[in-house]
Amino acid sequence: MDFKYVPIIRNRSAERTSIIKQSYSNKILPLLEMVVDKPTVKSKYNYFDDHTKFFDDIKSKILVDIPMNIKTSLKTIKNIRTFLKPIYDNPSTRVDYLKKLSSNPSKFIPVISYNPNKEYNSGFLRNQEKTLRGDFKNLAFRLFSKHSINAANEIIPLLKDDDIILIDIEKPYSKNDKKLIELYKSINNLKTTKKIKTVIIHTAIPKTFKKSSMVNQSILNEISTDLLKDFKTLNFDAFGDYCGIKNLPLENTKAVYPSYIHYNGQKNVYVGFKGNFNKPITFTTKVLPIYTTSSCWNSISSDHIDKCCGCKKILAMQSGKSKINSPRTWKSITISHHIREMDEIL
Repeated sequence: MDFKYVPIIRNRSAERTSIIKQSYSNKILPLLEMVVDKPTVKSKYNYFDDHTKFFDDIKSKILVDIPMNIKTSLKTIKNIRTFLKPIYDNPSTRVDYLKKLSSNPSKFIPVISYNPNKEYNSGFLRNQEKTLRGDFKNLAFRLFSKHSINAANEIIPLLKDDDIILIDIEKPYSKNDKKLIELYKSINNLKTTKKIKTVIIHTAIPKTFKKSSMVNQSILNEISTDLLKDFKTLNFDAFGDYCGIKNLPLENTKAVYPSYIHYNGQKNVYVGFKGNFNKPITFTTKVLPIYTTSSCWNSISSDHIDKCCGCKKILAMQSGKSKINSPRTWKSITISHHIREMDEIL
């Protein structure tokens, strides 16, 4: 595996649509975070059948994780809380959900992880590895900055050639964070014992970022972009993020802020476009026309558009062949375009 970018998506309808429809090279290894048992409440499939079909539909290998770092509450979307809370209450069951999908082991790599928001459970990673290793040739280990030393020490004797270590810092990357730089070195030192791949994951868009602060067609300097240049310098094989999507709490909300964040890979910048808060019609009246008359859109090559299902969707909107006022559709566009840009520049 010679991947360089790990786009993180969740098994919800907009994200899955992006990863199924968007083609990409072996430079891309997606990470699917399982946060629900099926992407929509109305889905006629159960957990096993739905994800078996999904793995049949995707064209390449994918990392699969049941994320242990999401904080749930009564505000969390009901079907997400219904799926995650029992696993968080009894973490040993997470491996059962991964094993249920082992009928198609060539399509995905299971991710072994822990809950960084609780006291470290010694032996938890080892037990997951022992249970999964027989069904899967390769495994991935997701470590967080919290409890990272304990976790790293536990997985050292478990590592096999071609395994993957994901170190998730859960915030925007900063080259000035000296404490984390020491952590990066300790993780990459594990390469001296096995032929493993290491990945640094960050949340590029800070939690404090507000769409209301965006100015149309202006560069969003708040979004961290340095990791694109620095991951190799830090001796990582790849880096990952949420594909231009803010890693929001998975909570019930009826509010809509029509907007689009465009990524320009050549310049390594994000540019914002927005409509009016809680007025979906401004996807049509503001976001689409402002974006499609901007230099961002007009500088995209025809080759990129031809290979980007997100940009093709923009063309379909312009010609009246696709609905415009759907936040889900714009989320898919963001993810697809972001993946295509990374595929071109890495």
